[in-house]
Amino acid sequence: MPVDGGIASRALLTFAAFEGGAATQESQQCHILGFERHCLSNSPKLIRSTKQKVEMKPYPQKPPLTQDELMTFLNEAPIARLSSMNPDGTIHMTAAYFRYDGGNILIGTQDMTHKISNIKNNPNVTVLIDNQEYPFRGVLIYGVAVLEYEDVIAKRTSIFERYMPTADARAMASDLSERFTCVVIRIKPNRMTSYDYSKSGIISTE
Repeated sequence: MPVDGGIASRALLTFAAFEGGAATQESQQCHILGFERHCLSNSPKLIRSTKQKVEMKPYPQKPPLTQDELMTFLNEAPIARLSSMNPDGTIHMTAAYFRYDGGNILIGTQDMTHKISNIKNNPNVTVLIDNQEYPFRGVLIYGVAVLEYEDVIAKRTSIFERYMPTADARAMASDLSERFTCVVIRIKPNRMTSYDYSKSGIISTE
């Protein structure tokens, strides 16, 4: 995606907010890549039992991606949606830049973000990576998040390079690290499921 040479400095603070601003903020509205996100920290809390056992019944869905199709899709899809568990049992979800890295998903962010607070409390996460036009394809990943604080600039540069020229990617990663304590989330999948609406037929999850 072509990006003008000044984007790193102009987009820096907006990007930091997009990736999940400080949990102490009352609310924020962020615009990036054409996405709009509303984060309301003062919304009513929903109390739900986490001990109740839920029986998963078989359900119909479209056929999955093949292994080769899966690898191609994860290297081409633009945005990942990361879900983590809030202390009250509700789900926090955020859209983020990502990179597929040898079987893992890498997402860069700042240590002060709400999702990092959640992951420190409970590392189990879910990631949805899908496209936004027909035929719809997607991958749902259940895994464990590991927080990495070493070589953050190099790792975030490798993520940003998917979206902008290398020089801008490196500048953005460096500037973020100068302003914030940065971290890379490595999601190690335990289970993955996928769907492909370009394929005919319906399968059962049983």
